[in-house]
Order: sequence, then structure tokens, then C-alpha cells
Amino acid sequence: MMPDPNAIDGLISRLHTAGIVQAMMDAERHPVAALKERVKKEQDRLSALHHIHFLFATLRDLSTRLIARATFSASPDLALGVVRRFVAEYNNTVETIRSYTTYDSEQRTAGILVGDATICVVHANLKTLLGSRSVGLGNPWASLENIGIAPTPNRGGLGTSPHLVLDEDRFRSALRSDADGVWSLFAAVSVLGEDGEVKKLRRRVMARIGEYLEQLLAPAGTFAEREEGTERHIATLKRQIERMEEYVSRRARG
Repeated sequence: MMPDPNAIDGLISRLHTAGIVQAMMDAERHPVAALKERVKKEQDRLSALHHIHFLFATLRDLSTRLIARATFSASPDLALGVVRRFVAEYNNTVETIRSYTTYDSEQRTAGILVGDATICVVHANLKTLLGSRSVGLGNPWASLENIGIAPTPNRGGLGTSPHLVLDEDRFRSALRSDADGVWSLFAAVSVLGEDGEVKKLRRRVMARIGEYLEQLLAPAGTFAEREEGTERHIATLKRQIERMEEYVSRRARG
């Protein structure tokens, strides 16, 4: 009679659990408490990821408003208001990421996402997209900095910080000069061929940012997968706790 594979797997799992429990007991550390600490840390990490997801979704929605021609054709105040909010939300996102990923050597404390490669890469990509230049627009504005949206200078004038600053006077001046030109710096602009058909779709700054964030937050996107991976890890740890509690209970009963 062949042994039941499921029974063998169960036995191996129990032996593995027993080994871990015994090793941790030998080290005078309660195994269930240690795993619960790990679960709490992973749950804090997941909460931070969800928070950043919400901030990225807000930036995506604002970038969508900024590629709509109606935002610029309605009134300068409407366009300025949306840009002002985008800058504020972007700075809030930067500061939130900093708080989650920074290590304080003096206090010897680390943010819950310190060393998280996904967050670091996404932040760097957003910064690159915001600083990108667009050519062939037929107007004097090739970058956000040209219309008053630029990185904040550091104190002393050496370099810039990751935050943005909005020069409202410069932005209003650009709108008064050519609102459609400012919009074309943000939007996806169609290039027509001689036959009148769309030959190429040139995605400008906000269109590229919106597209990037949409892909990032999609169910199969990098950020969503990062969140799901953390959720699976938490579920695995909880199953381990259940097995350990069962083992400890049996051991206590003798």
C-alpha cells in the first residue's frame, strides 16, 4: 500500500514546525510571540503601502484632469487651481515616502519601508518624468520648469530638493500668452499625416505620468503586486502561528 502523499506532507510540515518551535524555545524566546511581532510589522508595512497607493492614485487622477483641454479652456483660475493641488499632493507624497523610507542614525529608528526597492524606483521614475522635456511643440515651453513648476532649491542654493515649487505668476503669464501651448505640454497630442489620419500620438509630461501611474496601480502592476505579495506573506505567517499554537498546546498537554 502506497503512503498518502498528503499525509506525508502534513507530517513534514508538523516536524518542521516542531523543529522551529523547539529551537526558539531553547533560545528562551516564545515562538508564537515572535511570529506575531513579524505579523504586526508586515501589517504596518502593508498599511504604509496602501497609504502610498492612495497618494499615487490621487496624483494619477489630477494628471488626468491636467491633460483635459477643458481644464485650460475654462479659465486660468481653474487650471491654476488644479496645478496648485497637483504640486501640493506631489510634495505630500514625497514627504510621506521620505518618512517611510528614512533611517535616522541618531535615533536609530527606521521607517517601515526603509530599503524597499519598489518605492525607491517609483519615486525616482516620477521625478524623472516630471523633469523630462518635450520637443516639437511650436512654443517656448519644453518643460514644466519653463511654466513655473520646478524642484525646490535647497538652502544655500546648492542643488534642489525632491519637492516641487509653483511660481504662480510665471504660470499665469504662460497661460495668458498661450493657454493651448501650456496644455500641449501636459497632454497627449495627435500628430496628423497628410491624409488627415493620426500618424503619431505624442504623450507629454502629465500624460506620461498618468499612464505610468495607471500601469503601476493596475491589478497586474508592479505596485499592486507588491501589496499582494505582502498580504500573502501575512497570511503565511498567520498559518504558521496557528500550527505553532496547536503544537505548543499539544506539548503542554503532554
